[in-house]
Amino acid sequence: MGVTTEMSFIFKRERHARWAAHMVEGIIKVALAEGTELDESLGLSHYDRLMDAFFSHEEGLRGFDPVENDPRCALVWMHRRGTRVVVERCADIQVTFPLRPEALGDEPFPQICLACATRLPQVPFTAYCRNEQTTSGAVQLTRVSWNGERIRFRQLYGLLPFDERAWDTWSMLDLRLCDGKFVACETVSPLERHYRELLDEAREASEAGDMAGALYFADAAEALPGCKDRFEAALQRGLACEHLQRSGIRRVMQLWSRDVPKELSDELDEASPVVEMPLGGGRFRLQVQELGFDIVDTRDGSVVAEQREVWSRGPTYIVHDFLVRSGDCHFLIDWEYVAQVPLANMW
Repeated sequence: MGVTTEMSFIFKRERHARWAAHMVEGIIKVALAEGTELDESLGLSHYDRLMDAFFSHEEGLRGFDPVENDPRCALVWMHRRGTRVVVERCADIQVTFPLRPEALGDEPFPQICLACATRLPQVPFTAYCRNEQTTSGAVQLTRVSWNGERIRFRQLYGLLPFDERAWDTWSMLDLRLCDGKFVACETVSPLERHYRELLDEAREASEAGDMAGALYFADAAEALPGCKDRFEAALQRGLACEHLQRSGIRRVMQLWSRDVPKELSDELDEASPVVEMPLGGGRFRLQVQELGFDIVDTRDGSVVAEQREVWSRGPTYIVHDFLVRSGDCHFLIDWEYVAQVPLANMW
């Protein structure tokens, strides 16, 4: 699978970018030194964070030239353009990562950002990292901003095409420098809060038996800017409207195992494998194929949705007609529903 990654760091003054370029180069060297004689002699892998290894061995890293062993490594693609420091092709050192403080220590991009904030505390900057799986179109975008007091990480994951500048909908992590250490601060963007509140109302409507209301609020959450590719609204629609008639399928979404609610995951684990099952009141059928599954409209035999990228071997399970497990992969079927009560009359 092809992967492309690019990092960029933006400063107001050229001299600040020049100072930062030294740290970008140094931390890239630490990442590329893993498993080398330099790593063993300096003990770089013994440090919990890349920037600590860099700060402790700046002089020892100066003479290390990873390009000699790999003329296509990330350091070849690093350059400074005025007030910007850019590393164009760095998939060899930088992959996707979650926004959790404990996950930042081994990743070059956030470590470079934290190093700049530590070494240049009075210099504001912004930084971007874009990681794209070129075959699937899956993209993780990360934006960082330092204002002299707190460093803010924003992150968005989606499948192309999607709005890559919907900053206000991204998940966020704030860190503040306290006694020489960066400490996490809980923060939620206004749109993220609104999104969660709408999903809460959809859940409450479902629990009260108001399926039309549940549909309305789940769809309103999904309609917010930058939220159409998120799975939570589709999952809430499925949970709320399990007994409504299906009229079609919007899409099939692959989920991480951690995204599947525990009660549903437990049911999937206890289910028996099937190769064919009626879905959506009998109009649709799920049919298991060698490397995936199809959803067929029984009225005309047409395939209305298919999943062909299930490479993990294992039986297909289905408990709810909106959630399928194939091997160790989970797939969410985002149905179109026929509401029992027209939404226009729900008030």
